[in-house]
Amino acid sequence: MVIDLEDAHSIELGIPDDHYSPVKPDEYIRIRLYPMTLFYRERLPRYARMRQLYQLLLICIASAGAVLAFVGYSSYVPILSAIGSGITAWQEFAATAQKLARYNTSIVDIENLCLWWDGLSLVEKASPMNVFNLTQMGETIINSERSSWMSTPAKEGEDGEDKEKGEDGEKKKDA
Repeated sequence: MVIDLEDAHSIELGIPDDHYSPVKPDEYIRIRLYPMTLFYRERLPRYARMRQLYQLLLICIASAGAVLAFVGYSSYVPILSAIGSGITAWQEFAATAQKLARYNTSIVDIENLCLWWDGLSLVEKASPMNVFNLTQMGETIINSERSSWMSTPAKEGEDGEDKEKGEDGEKKKDA
């Protein structure tokens, strides 16, 4: 059974997911990998538009600052610079470019995994090792994207704990 990730009707194949019963590999692709691919694809246009808007605003602000400086209103240029800095800071805070890269990578990795699975013969698809590799690699792709956006708070928490620990690894006591 070949599932086309581009075909919106292919998700309707087979039985619905009850989140309990074990499934065959093709059903795993249908109920787990395909919806995650759709999830990532739905978010790409919004983040791409946001990134383009930020870049357009920054270009307009830089151009307006150059024009104001040329015309003799250089006292307004710092205001535009502050606005541009705020937009740049927000763009970095929102991590739009990183989200686009992560979502694109996840989509490509899932599609490559499905292509690998579709390229196997029926005998190879029946191998428990290949079934394990399919599910393991699929969950690794999904979890790596999920854990990447959660990693920043975890790193900050680890740094805070490390500052409280002494050289021997135990927490310092306030005296």
